Amino acid sequence: MKINQSHQEIPIGSFLYNDRSLVINASSKDRSKVLIKDFGVMDDNTNPVTFISDEYKEKIGDVSFGTMTAPLLCVSLFARCSYLRHVDFTRFDMSRCTNASYMFAGCRHLHHIIMDDMDTSSLEHADSMFTGCIRLEDASLAGWKNPVLKSVSHMFAGCKDMIVINLDGFMTDNVTDFAYMFTKCSSLTVLEMPDAVTRNGEDFTGMMSGCSELRRLDVQNLSISKKAAIEGMLAGCELLSLGDVRQLAPTRISLAFGL
Repeated sequence: MKINQSHQEIPIGSFLYNDRSLVINASSKDRSKVLIKDFGVMDDNTNPVTFISDEYKEKIGDVSFGTMTAPLLCVSLFARCSYLRHVDFTRFDMSRCTNASYMFAGCRHLHHIIMDDMDTSSLEHADSMFTGCIRLEDASLAGWKNPVLKSVSHMFAGCKDMIVINLDGFMTDNVTDFAYMFTKCSSLTVLEMPDAVTRNGEDFTGMMSGCSELRRLDVQNLSISKKAAIEGMLAGCELLSLGDVRQLAPTRISLAFGL
């Protein structure tokens, strides 16, 4: 998602209003609403873990952004905002962010996330980005080009209501750690990662473990070496056929299924 910043407005604060809406790096206040809290301007000097203080996390329902470039670190930015329902990324430029680990962890009321065509050219870590989003039903990260991404461990772990996930164009060329990426996504029936190509994968432990409704799997372009860890990669995926993991050597199939 490319953001035109030629006429970027100067942010004056990040405002939480009485209708549960939060606007980060807004250039003006909405005078039609009652202001609850100003968290200040978010930049590279901001600690994303403490940017939204704990006492306000459950007061946030919707998030939008002034035209802004994300700081280098977005770690745990919205973690435990348990009543967050919607995020509008229209004016959010992610091109400089290197670490988005735990960014939405524990957002228990988040139902949908649309982050198509985000510029993730600097992103190295997406560990546990959506872990514990138990009501997340569909997510779209289509078109993510991730040339330096290294880890997606636990990225969607525990998203038990996940039905649809769109990862078309999601590149994993240099990812080494896939461990528990989709573990306990127990409502997911189809998982397709047609553009997930890697020659550097080292850890696939429990990647799809606990996906008890998974019926179709397309990760055929993942190169899983004989040295890669695959213990329990497909444990509990009782509805999958062996044909879905035909790139695994026969002697490794039982290990992947946790048998």
